[in-house]
Amino acid sequence: IVLVSTKISSKSEQFLSSACKVIKRDNFGYDFWSYKVGIDALPDYHKFERILLLNSSFIISDPAKLLNAIFDQPASGQMVGLTKSHDFQEHLQSFCILFDGKGIVASEAMKTWWTEMTPISDRDEVIQKYEIGMSRFFKDQGYELISRYKPTPSEKLMAILRAVVQAGNLSTPLGPNET
Repeated sequence: IVLVSTKISSKSEQFLSSACKVIKRDNFGYDFWSYKVGIDALPDYHKFERILLLNSSFIISDPAKLLNAIFDQPASGQMVGLTKSHDFQEHLQSFCILFDGKGIVASEAMKTWWTEMTPISDRDEVIQKYEIGMSRFFKDQGYELISRYKPTPSEKLMAILRAVVQAGNLSTPLGPNET
């Protein structure tokens, strides 16, 4: 486990260092630069079966349930996320990304992606170049984008209705049980 942080306190760093490698870095480049720093801290990362990237933008209330959802299937050799978005274009949302199997972890694509990355401190550019760009890059290299969360037809309909309400600036948003 490698934990990369831009804000960790000395006390927390000391406490966590017995359980994992802790890297404190300057705050630039958003999550993707932290991901890169973490991967770079694993000089033999290509020997791993799986590499899981998580950021601190979500709360994990049941770690075992999350890990079971992510690792419940044999390694696929693909790129796996908890959620997939179709904003701008199909991509896995980067708060939780799994490089799932030696076929992708030890690939030339993996090496190229992380080696050629440069720090970007503009949020919109990071989203376009790295969050959306990473999915596009790996998909173009022949890897499938797999999402562990699959919305039900009802959930898809509610998302569409919420988008229509938001686009029309209607005053009453729809709740989960309202039609």
